[in-house]
Amino acid sequence: MVPSATDPQLANDPPIASDILHRMVKDFFDTMVGLPIEPISESDATDGCDCVQSSVRVSGDWSAHVVVTATRALATDIACAMFDLRPSNISEDEILDAIGEAANILGGNIKSEVGGTCELSIPRVGLFEYEDSDAFTEIFRCNDQFLRLIIRPIAN
Repeated sequence: MVPSATDPQLANDPPIASDILHRMVKDFFDTMVGLPIEPISESDATDGCDCVQSSVRVSGDWSAHVVVTATRALATDIACAMFDLRPSNISEDEILDAIGEAANILGGNIKSEVGGTCELSIPRVGLFEYEDSDAFTEIFRCNDQFLRLIIRPIAN
């Protein structure tokens, strides 16, 4: 059965098990970035960072925004790996493209794992304000930088 986006337990019971989300993020970093990444607790993450953010929308039998937020330094590392460039040669557009591609890949993996009939939007890049009371969040650390993966349900 496809999870309901209106399920009040989503924040505590994500549509995908945490270990599967951890594997998805680790596989993305192993394949696309070539850097180690590990899940961490909320208390180990820092707030108020210079961040880059992208989101994709999953729409259909199950609907949600999948939001990827990374420190600018980590987003730069992702872009350098994707475009095979040094940090001094990377542009802001390439950093934004890379974080958008991260949201696209992770959102597509989540869409596939949830199942049902769903479509994936193109990535939006920028800083977005969401009410996260019913969102599920996982936080990761890579080289003392942070990545936050948020799954925010949308009522159908």
